[in-house]
Formats: sequence, structure tokens, C-alpha cells
Amino acid sequence: MKLQMVRGCVCDSLNVDGKEEIDLTDDERALVLRTILNSELLKKNILSKPGSLNQLLQFVAREYFDTYEVSDEPCDCCDDYVETFELEI
Repeated sequence: MKLQMVRGCVCDSLNVDGKEEIDLTDDERALVLRTILNSELLKKNILSKPGSLNQLLQFVAREYFDTYEVSDEPCDCCDDYVETFELEI
């Protein structure tokens, strides 16, 4: 399975085996997901590269959260709002 992502200007594209992600059927999406999650390459990289698991956890928490909270006021020091994403798997 070949994944290709192109970014920049008006050239953004995300495709699987030459087919745009937006054009995949639900069955094709399920197959892609199963293939990625069962990929030895993914497992090997997550175990061997520092930060890989951290990046995956951040993505999952941010994209699929069950609950989201944000502070009412920004921090006095840095103007950041504190966000909390929670997900029960």
C-alpha cells in the first residue's frame, strides 16, 4: 500500500495507491486503517524512534477526544489558553 501526501499552495493531496482519500469507499477506508494499524513498519517505528508514541498519542487525543475543556481566561504570563482533551479507549 502506497500512501502519498502532497502539501503546499493549491496542490494538497492525500492518496492511497493513487486514489484520493476523499474518493475512498467506507470499505476501502477500513482496509487502509487495518493495514496501517497492523503494519510492522509502524510498530517498529513507534518502538524504536523516540517521540513516535508521543506524536501518535497527541494526534489520537486531539482528534478523537470524548471531552474537551478550555480555560476561561488566558495565562497572565504567556496568553495561552489551557486545553484538556480526554479520550476513553
